[in-house]
This record gives sequence, C-alpha cells and structure tokens, in this order.
Amino acid sequence: GLAVADASGHGLPAALQARDVAVGLRMGVERDLKIVSAIEKLNRVIHRSGLTSRFISLFFGELENNGNFSYVNAGHPPALVLDKNGIRELSVGGLVLGPDPEAQFKLGYTHVDRGSTLVLYSDGVIERGTTWGEPFGMGKLKKWLKDTRKQPAREAVDALMNRLDEHSPKKPFEDDVTVM
Repeated sequence: GLAVADASGHGLPAALQARDVAVGLRMGVERDLKIVSAIEKLNRVIHRSGLTSRFISLFFGELENNGNFSYVNAGHPPALVLDKNGIRELSVGGLVLGPDPEAQFKLGYTHVDRGSTLVLYSDGVIERGTTWGEPFGMGKLKKWLKDTRKQPAREAVDALMNRLDEHSPKKPFEDDVTVM
C-alpha cells in the first residue's frame, strides 16, 4: 500500500486528522477491506470528527508484484506514471475526505511496467512559489520526472528538491513537501 495525504490547516487539528487517516488506512488494510470501502468508511470517520470545516486530500493505492496498481484519488494532486508511452496522471477517485459523509469514490486501475516510474507527491511541490510569483507547476514536475527517469529514487528526489529551491531561491516553503 502506498499513501500520501495532506490535511488542511496547521497545528493540532490537522495533526489529529492526519493521525485518523493513518490509523484508518492501517485498519482497512489489516482487515483486507476493498480500497473503495476503506476510503468511504474513512471519509465518514473524518466527517464525524467534528472538524467538518477541514478536509484531507488522499492518494492511496495498492501495487501488486505483477505491476497492477489499483488506487483511489480523494481530491489529491494526481500521481504520475512515466513509462515508454509517456506520462499518465492518476486522478480517478472522488472528493476530498471530510466535507460530505455520503461521498462515493471510484477505483482507478493502471499498470506500472518494470522500469517505469510511479511518483506520489503533495501539493506543496506544484504550488511552490505561489505566494511570491509563479507556481512550480505540473509542467516543471513532469520535466523533472523525464530528466531523472534513469536515476535512483533518492538522487531523483534530491534533484527535485534542488529544483524547488532554485525556483524560489532563499524563500521558505509555504506548504509541506512530500515526494514518494
């Protein structure tokens, strides 16, 4: 299972919601629930948490040994797959978690071939620089992905962090940055 989530806001309320998502996903995976059922149940838990003015975006997927990848994107920036055919955005899913307790989610499917690259990330990557100018954006993220496709993951992520720093030199990060 692979997951990246982003709770709105900061401080204790956001931390509590992040904890709820982590615990909920662990429980769903442990009980072998289907992905959509686990996400819909988690959505209701987040809604009932009493913090309905807040929300959580989530990308969760299960990658099998044969390369089959099933996922739900709950209002999160799309994961990217780079293979011999180019870059695909994985956006099938539904709304962010929390605001609508009756929200329904769809399951997306793709195949990640041997030698392909799968990237999950938070919006802090593509929104870098928004506060003082032009955001880093999806175009630059895709260019980074193509430029580093042959590098080991650690080196590729380091190269992305360098590009984010170069995009807005000497400026603090406005948001969390997560890359997997």
